[in-house]
This record gives sequence, structure tokens and C-alpha cells, in this order.
Amino acid sequence: AQQAPQQQNDADAQLPQQDLESMLDRMEDMARNGARQDAEAMLDEMQNMFENMRGARDAQEDQASREMRKQIDELGKLLRDQQALRDDTFRQDQREQLGRDAPEGQGDQANPSLDERQRALRDRLAELQQRLKSLGMKGEKGLDEAQGDMKEAEGDLKGDGQGDKSGNGGL
Repeated sequence: AQQAPQQQNDADAQLPQQDLESMLDRMEDMARNGARQDAEAMLDEMQNMFENMRGARDAQEDQASREMRKQIDELGKLLRDQQALRDDTFRQDQREQLGRDAPEGQGDQANPSLDERQRALRDRLAELQQRLKSLGMKGEKGLDEAQGDMKEAEGDLKGDGQGDKSGNGGL
């Protein structure tokens, strides 16, 4: 019994133009023939249908807006994590330049850790781009450039010398 109203709401949301015109014609006939209460009842029914359609549309827009805000929040978190990695990379470079490097081998362990963090950030960015595209956002040039910069920074952290060594992660 509870499914019937939902099915009716779904049917109302897809009300074809011809059915709407037919209802209007019947309502007009009722009003002309003195069945004013029936015409008013049909008018109330139409008003309910339109309100249901508006509510369904608003709910879809709200859900899309919430999902978009969620993805923007994720982008903000990704940017904060990238900044933290840049800071850590800078500090490591400073330690190496000042000669206060860790005992043999420990500096090498720090680079793979930074490299792994950078790769994970790049993967998160790629995943975020896919989610944004699924929400209807077209490919944003800035996000594509950021992904390229992250790949370059990952190369820098591996020590292959393909990117800049400024300590700011290629960004």
C-alpha cells in the first residue's frame, strides 16, 4: 500500500503533455457543466502532481550539490596534503644541505616514503577527476596540470633528475 503513492508520484513526474491537456479539457468541461467541486478536486490533484514533480527535481539537485561540495572538500584536503608533502620535502632538502643528514641509509628511506606519498596524492587526484567528470564537470585544465606537476614531483623524489629540485614538489 505504501508503494502505490510512490508509483503514482513517479508516474506524475513523467506526465506527458497530452495527458496534461486532456486533464485540463476534462476540468474545463466539469466547470462548464456545473460540476465545480469535481473541477476543483481535479485542480487540487494537478497542483499536488506539480508539487511532487518540483520536490523530486529539488531533491535531485540537492543530492548533486551535496556530492559536488563533497568532492570540493576532498580537493581541499588533497591540496593540504600536497602542501604538507612539499613542506616535508623542503625540510628534508634543508637537512641534506646543512650536512645534518641522518646516518647512512636513513636518508634513502625518507625519499621512498616521500615518493610513495606523492604517488598516492597523484592517484587520489586522478580518482577525484573521475568523480567530478561523473558529476558532469568537464575536464578542468588546472586539474590536468596539477596531475602533471604531481607526476613530475614524484620523479624528483625518486631522484631521476627530471624535474626541479626547488623543494616545492614541482608545483
